[in-house]
Amino acid sequence: IMPKSDEYVKLMTEIVGDNFKIVKSVDDMTESCMKLAIYEKEGTTDEVISYWKDKFGDRCTVVTAGYNWVDIIPKTTNKGKGIKYYQELFNIKPEECMSFGDEYNDLEMLSAVKYGFAMEGSKPKVLESANYCTDSVEKVLDNVINNNGEYKED
Repeated sequence: IMPKSDEYVKLMTEIVGDNFKIVKSVDDMTESCMKLAIYEKEGTTDEVISYWKDKFGDRCTVVTAGYNWVDIIPKTTNKGKGIKYYQELFNIKPEECMSFGDEYNDLEMLSAVKYGFAMEGSKPKVLESANYCTDSVEKVLDNVINNNGEYKED
């Protein structure tokens, strides 16, 4: 991470709980980078997204990833491609998979499975794109467990 404040380091340590290293420059990173996550203390806005799209939009996808977060991801990857990779690797059909999402960084993942659930309160486009909506991951998983591995609509 490249923190601008001690408050951010505390957030990452105590709330997010990620394993990280503090660097002074992107050039100091020795591991490959899958995405750039930007924390906006006051929350993401259309102006914030526009700013980052102007900087990276020609080569990266810029999406919200939560109220305070912006993800900048190479156009060659997304969560949906990750799911499709595992589906092919393990010969799993889309109808044997489910995913849960609430932000724009989840759109491709939700469409890569038959049971794509938008969480209540999701971004509007996520709600429109998902096949299902739920207020609780646990309720959906209980449904699957109680129906011998199949999701049954109520």
